[in-house]
Amino acid sequence: MYCFIFMKRYKNILVYLCCFIVLFLIYLHIAFSIPHNSDNASVLLEGLSMKSGNLFLRGWYMPPDNHISTEVPIYAIAEKISGLSPSLMGIIPAAMFTLVVLLCCIFSSWGKRGKEKVFAFILVITIIGTPGAFLAQESLVGPIHMGTILFVLLAYLFYILFLQQRKNRIWTSILLIIFFMLSLAAFLGDPLALPILALPVTIISLVRIYHTRKIVSRNFLALVFIICAVMIANILEAYLVRTGTHIVGTTLTIAPLELIGGNMHQALVSILDLSGSPIFGQPIFDKTTPLILLHGIIYLGAIVGIIVMGKKVLKNFSIIWDKDNIATIFWIAAMGDLLAFVFSTYPQGDITNARYLLPLFFFSGIVGARVIAEHIILDRLDTILVIGLAFISIIVFIHHAIQIKPYTEPERNVVSYLTSHSLTRGYGQYWASAIITVYAHGNITVRQVDPSNTDIVGYRFLSNEEWFHTSEKHRFIITSDFFTPQGYLAGIEHIIGPYNSSYTALPYHVYVWNVGLPDAK
Repeated sequence: MYCFIFMKRYKNILVYLCCFIVLFLIYLHIAFSIPHNSDNASVLLEGLSMKSGNLFLRGWYMPPDNHISTEVPIYAIAEKISGLSPSLMGIIPAAMFTLVVLLCCIFSSWGKRGKEKVFAFILVITIIGTPGAFLAQESLVGPIHMGTILFVLLAYLFYILFLQQRKNRIWTSILLIIFFMLSLAAFLGDPLALPILALPVTIISLVRIYHTRKIVSRNFLALVFIICAVMIANILEAYLVRTGTHIVGTTLTIAPLELIGGNMHQALVSILDLSGSPIFGQPIFDKTTPLILLHGIIYLGAIVGIIVMGKKVLKNFSIIWDKDNIATIFWIAAMGDLLAFVFSTYPQGDITNARYLLPLFFFSGIVGARVIAEHIILDRLDTILVIGLAFISIIVFIHHAIQIKPYTEPERNVVSYLTSHSLTRGYGQYWASAIITVYAHGNITVRQVDPSNTDIVGYRFLSNEEWFHTSEKHRFIITSDFFTPQGYLAGIEHIIGPYNSSYTALPYHVYVWNVGLPDAK
């Protein structure tokens, strides 16, 4: 009896808990099938440094999207529990992706009842919860902005709760403070949070203040706190730079006119790639083509949602005044992400920068699910059609996801070779350094370097300055076929002389010298 009462009262929590477990296990299986590299491993080394007391990552060289306040602390906490382990490169991204999908489910079904709630939940799972090969590659490795999206969605959760809370002033204040702290962390860790969180909240607040004619209001407080979060994040970043944290590279800057056309083309290509089929590693035109087309029909839901909401907002901008219109909030956030991609220097003509459009993909899923649930479903036939398409697509995704094989991990062969030859310190090309260090659990360290005309020079990107000021002798160099600059090994040999022995475990090549290598500059 008590069990029945508990399940009835907390059925939503139980549903989300069950969904988390199922989705996490599926995503974890997929994550372990994706080859990882030194970009993915570097966040573990940053987390290890943070866990060891270097909370502000002083001495580290990082890009503007440094994740110092979003993903890195999550890895630091995990490493506090389990130590430096390559399995975290799959576990943490899978957990974050699962949380993002479930938060999207919450937003898609927020305020709905009965059939609409079920429709929205199923549709958002189908649209964003069944990633195709490219989306999985972008989402289930780290750090690729998934922590930023997670923090932004959590900030929106507390932002909407703050606007809707009417009774308890203390609880209202707590919600506002949590919203502020999550926003601050997102802005400090990733400039991408500006167009997908700061811009939408600012627009919504200003429009609502204008329509209500109330300066002192919750919308005004939200506006003040989001502006303060942006300003404090900039101040903190300047402080970190001044005190030894190296944040290098360009931030979110406006693109020159000659790049905008290319950015638009890149945006279209990236969107098509992100919304690809869930058929992992299969050719496009074969017996699975009907299933790919089926999944494409489901993705039309996101497109329909974006178009319908766009027409509403452009026709009557005052729709933003409706505090309960979650679809409007995420439509503005999605458009903010798209505009930032097209009119900024982020894309740089590289397909891997499709990751900057991940927020567009998730937010469009929320909008599409809500709009379809509210406006498209008209009768029983439509209900059967939509749920049937969604159900088949989800089953197909699960079937193919389960069939994929785990990554063979050639890194373990490299570590075994180095261990058996008592080689514990060495240098490497960037794509072979952090990943081997992580697979060796830190017992073998490989520091990333480049050859100059006369010296071995430390490669100062996602690296710590302390790595290049050590008295420890290095005896080997590792390169990777993933990307090795032309003449890399020849440049090393020009400085040191010919290597004495070598070992290959594709894509890695180990070159060993019998004498200690010179210190990196």
